[in-house]
Amino acid sequence: MNTAVINIKTDPKVKAQAKKIARKLGFSLSSIINAFLKQLIKTRRVTFSLDEEQNCR
Repeated sequence: MNTAVINIKTDPKVKAQAKKIARKLGFSLSSIINAFLKQLIKTRRVTFSLDEEQNCR
């Protein structure tokens, strides 16, 4: 399978926390992001929710 590299900028703490959660779920962060991108293509929608704390920022 051919792959392409996507570079994104994010807060280092966000990356570390997301990587830790992905690992606990048995996935790599890359596989989680790929799944999100495939879902975006399939549904043509961005489906996620923000908790109340994030909405206030």
